[in-house]
Amino acid sequence: MVAEGTDGVALTDGTGVVPLSTARGDQLRAGPIAVPLDADTAAVVSPDRLHLVGPQGELNAVTCKGCMGIAAAAGELVTAHNNDANNDTFDIVVLDHQLSEVSAVAAPRLKEETVVADRSPLHDPAVLAASTETVTVSYLSVNSNEDGGPSVLAQYSRSGELLASVMIDGTVRRSAVSPNGRFLAIGPSLYGGACPVNSDPLLFELDGLRPRELGPGVPTGLAGGALAFEATDVAWDGSVA
Repeated sequence: MVAEGTDGVALTDGTGVVPLSTARGDQLRAGPIAVPLDADTAAVVSPDRLHLVGPQGELNAVTCKGCMGIAAAAGELVTAHNNDANNDTFDIVVLDHQLSEVSAVAAPRLKEETVVADRSPLHDPAVLAASTETVTVSYLSVNSNEDGGPSVLAQYSRSGELLASVMIDGTVRRSAVSPNGRFLAIGPSLYGGACPVNSDPLLFELDGLRPRELGPGVPTGLAGGALAFEATDVAWDGSVA
């Protein structure tokens, strides 16, 4: 099991802990932090590195400053990080299962009209899903505010062309792709000051980022009241038709 906390990223078998990284980074982490490669190995992303791990611990690691989220497709790993001080573009990075870089393709952020003068700092993009043809990422909108949103959910071709996008209230923290690869579940967080006020899960078809209905949600009378709900993780239970 791979675990992430305020003191870094680590491996655990339930009886002991093997630290992988104590780097905390300068931004909230988003997207999956690990992806299985086979029955014995997995790739893990931390604030400063990519790691190849197995039952015996870390097998390999390479520097990947700012990389967030990781996905696997067709024998390759996919992650992303900023490549531009102006945050206009970012790199979609593809690696093989030994963590050697295969390619890095520049992709444009969604062009938006800026309506928030004092915007929050933009985070690096996070890879949420990948296939042989597309890469799905999330990043903060240029109009994000102190409550941490909105965020952009965007899908790109492997060559970096923007194919589809959806605006989401709040920040995208945790996500999970369905076992059949058709759907993406997201646990966003919307804050009111220092406290989370709502975190209704969202569901999208990965073919075109079409939203699907989910329910029941957190009752509106509770959101922002005495009870706050925040999704700390998202996972699929069983198969999906």
